[in-house]
Amino acid sequence: MEFKSTLRRNLKTGRSEKGIEKAWLKSVVAFSNTDGGVLLVGVGDDGDILGTDADQFENDDKYLLHLNNLIQQHIGLECSSFIRYHLVAVDEKQVLLIECQPSPSAVF
Repeated sequence: MEFKSTLRRNLKTGRSEKGIEKAWLKSVVAFSNTDGGVLLVGVGDDGDILGTDADQFENDDKYLLHLNNLIQQHIGLECSSFIRYHLVAVDEKQVLLIECQPSPSAVF
């Protein structure tokens, strides 16, 4: 299990950054290449529930569409069947739950 504060936004600068996006994508790839795992986005390293609002998407659909597009663009459509994700309510905030199953072939 791993925690990420946001999907795309640097909390210190308040800006969206490709490096933030690539960080969680690397975690998804690592989980897919091993025994699988769970990634929670909207949770601080210390386990504090931050929620997904910091990413500043207009709505949940756009948030999930952006996530799906990044997975397909960077990891590939063929691997997307091993990655499940949805938003869950925790302490009155939304958290993104990404569940990765082990992939039968190497994921890059």
